[in-house]
Amino acid sequence: YEQEYECSFQAAIVGAYYGKEVAAAEADGRIGRVPHDRAADVFASWDLGISDAMAIWVGQIVGKEWHWIEYYENTNQALDHYVDWIKSRPYTVHKHYLPHDGEARELQTGKSRQEFLTERGLNVSIVPRGEVMDGIDAGRLRFNRMWFDADKCARGIDCLRMYRSEYDAKHKVLRSHPLHDWASHGADAFRCGVMGAE
Repeated sequence: YEQEYECSFQAAIVGAYYGKEVAAAEADGRIGRVPHDRAADVFASWDLGISDAMAIWVGQIVGKEWHWIEYYENTNQALDHYVDWIKSRPYTVHKHYLPHDGEARELQTGKSRQEFLTERGLNVSIVPRGEVMDGIDAGRLRFNRMWFDADKCARGIDCLRMYRSEYDAKHKVLRSHPLHDWASHGADAFRCGVMGAE
């Protein structure tokens, strides 16, 4: 209704995994200013792009609340670029969560991204490969305890809002797996954080 009759670009789209959750967070006032809490550790969760975008969520778990304080995304940059971005933050990131492909060795260097980041001084853990829908469900389950910085996480919030299942136009049904598009990088990094940080 909001999309069709109110011409809302913020309304959840059909098949969106987190659309209702993002709308509820906005209605509850959980998208606003979320400052870094100096009393809590900081973690970063990554989606490792090669030709695609690379995405990083930065968050904290404060009591039972999840505070997402920053989101960063870029393309066609070397891994050094992202390390420099992390090190330029006005706080220390204590733990980095990488997806399972962080263990894969690159042909040029013979090193994995995990090894490269560790050599650059980052504390890295690999999140075991699991079912995508299990990670999505875990994110949905915790979403009512999540707070997002509206400015510093704007692109990431858009990714979560637009992340959706693929549509089978021939059979007019939603498929059981996500559509791989611009929104999937931020959503994959988000899922990596949910599965790793807790």
